[in-house]
Amino acid sequence: ESAGVPSYLGELLVSPNGEDAAVPSLQANVVDGEYRNGRRLTFETTLRAAVSFLEVRGGAEQIDRRRQIDNRGWASAGVFSSHGDYLFVVAPGNRSVERLDFLAGTHSGSIQNVGFSPRGAALSVDDRFLFVDASLSRELVVYDVSDLSALPTPIARASTRPKIVRCWA
Repeated sequence: ESAGVPSYLGELLVSPNGEDAAVPSLQANVVDGEYRNGRRLTFETTLRAAVSFLEVRGGAEQIDRRRQIDNRGWASAGVFSSHGDYLFVVAPGNRSVERLDFLAGTHSGSIQNVGFSPRGAALSVDDRFLFVDASLSRELVVYDVSDLSALPTPIARASTRPKIVRCWA
């Protein structure tokens, strides 16, 4: 864990039970530094993707539940599974989607190379298919995430490029 505060806050993700919420973000270490407290910053302690958890009713952050995702620079979006047991978090700079076990509070998997600058994710109603908007790749990538014992591979890709229609008068 590195010190600091979450910034570049992403979407507010409300769990299916309506009592908990998550906010993906970037956590920049503004506490440590050679001239601040003598602890040098490294690539492992400067920036990290983080997910903060809130109580919906009071709005207070549950600081002890905040999770940093190692080797990920920023988390911007995500989606809860229909039962609220898993949280899929999008990391645009790393072109990945991270799966957090919401109940255990642990990292439980990763899907790499989902496309350039993924900006959003959605799950099918039965939690089987994960849809990832790879915005700079201009495609929607579909994964079967019903069994994550092996690394999921794309099962479909759909172009999101606009069709250009030329009208000549």
